[in-house]
Amino acid sequence: MSSSKLVSLVAATAVAFAPTAFAGYYANITGLGGPQSYAFIGLHGTTDEDDMFTWDSSTSGSPVAGDTFLFGAYGGATFSAFTPGGIGLYVTELIGTTSREFSMQQGFQSSEDFVMTWNSTYLSGGGGFLRLAKFDDYTASNGGNQIGSLIDFAQTPGPMTLAATVGREYYKLFYASWGSTPLSQPGLWMMDVDFTAVPAPGAIALLGVAGLAGRRRRS
Repeated sequence: MSSSKLVSLVAATAVAFAPTAFAGYYANITGLGGPQSYAFIGLHGTTDEDDMFTWDSSTSGSPVAGDTFLFGAYGGATFSAFTPGGIGLYVTELIGTTSREFSMQQGFQSSEDFVMTWNSTYLSGGGGFLRLAKFDDYTASNGGNQIGSLIDFAQTPGPMTLAATVGREYYKLFYASWGSTPLSQPGLWMMDVDFTAVPAPGAIALLGVAGLAGRRRRS
């Protein structure tokens, strides 16, 4: 997987869907910074007989601006920078009694229809979610008003085709995961979300013609 990737999480289960649009053809998607986009990674461990937790290390930032990463005594994780290709979360290692918390909201616009695909794994001993909603004004207080339904990717199969945004409309992707049971393996993509452009009708027709021509040459 590439480092430009986002997720719905299911306990100890990975779900993957194949893109239906042109491979490698990214939609015209632009990430939004400011209050529309925020990421947090925290790792902490037990320190006394009462199993009280203390933070070992944590970091926060906006994934649209670059990689958000953390490495400490209890492990490490990285949110990849948001790009027109997508976004992802990669965990390098979680050690012993580590408890961890990952959360993110990422706002973005798209000037054309696009296909969203994802795969993810839930942390056991905790919970999490991946949701997507559309809002009417990214310049307004609290990001404007939600338009339409909130999409919960734990309940929705993929791939999913989503419409372009107009004016100040934008999408916001919400992700969170938390838990305390150690992962069985280091080096794990917790989430991976990809965006691909929807082929225009003319492009689809050209693909069909190319396919016919190829069959004629082989016959």
